[in-house]
Formats: sequence, C-alpha cells, structure tokens
Amino acid sequence: EPHIIQQATTGFSGKAKFDSLKNGTYYLMGVYKTARGMAVWNSRVDTKSSETTVILDQNNAASVD
Repeated sequence: EPHIIQQATTGFSGKAKFDSLKNGTYYLMGVYKTARGMAVWNSRVDTKSSETTVILDQNNAASVD
C-alpha cells in the first residue's frame, strides 16, 4: 500500500495524531462502524503549518448508513 503515508486507530477520545508530515495536500480517509452500517470520510486536507486540526463527524461524512 505505497499510497498510505500514515495510519492510526483512534482511542475512546476519537483523537489521532500524525507526526512528521511535510506541508502539502493529503487525503484523510476514515471509516466508523455505526449501529446501522458505517460512516465514511474522504477529506482533502491542506497542511500549511505544523498543526492542522481536522474534525470528522456526521456533517462532513461522505456516506452515513
């Protein structure tokens, strides 16, 4: 899987941290199992500083079932 730069599994808090990323454009993929199916995210992220915060929730999910 050479296209994967980094990956993480969140804990109970739902937070993940990616270290040592160069500034640039990335696509953040996320999957969460729901009671009825799953929520999926495919979000473009443009990093311009050492800290970029991205919130994945029902408002920006690509699909929620």
